[in-house]
Amino acid sequence: MTSRLKNFKFYIELLADAIVFVTALIGAYLLLFQHPIAREYVRQMMALAPVIVLAKVAVFSKFGLYRGLSRNAFDLWHLAKACLISMLLASAYAFFFMSNLSRSVLILDGILTFMLISTLRVGNHSFYMARTNPEGFKK
Repeated sequence: MTSRLKNFKFYIELLADAIVFVTALIGAYLLLFQHPIAREYVRQMMALAPVIVLAKVAVFSKFGLYRGLSRNAFDLWHLAKACLISMLLASAYAFFFMSNLSRSVLILDGILTFMLISTLRVGNHSFYMARTNPEGFKK
């Protein structure tokens, strides 16, 4: 892992994942509460976003999802488990510290996280394969 900390692509991957985590949370709130989100829910979202990002980065790292995109692009089983565990961690945090949070936001967030991260990983893997293989996907 220490060699990964010196790699610039690792930080790009972390930043992309953090953006996806926040996008999934915003999407969950938009899907659940429709377009004009009340100020109360915006405050909830702002309080929950750092916790969710940190929990998901820690869990994704524990499941080995930051070893490199080309190795784990199709390892969706580990991605699904990591999304489930991070959703359970966020639920535990919300249960103890945020009494008025709708639990369905966390479920939608977990589903959207899985969909968006898997799309990002598979798309990045496809781009890498098409760029390195001169014949594209004909192989």
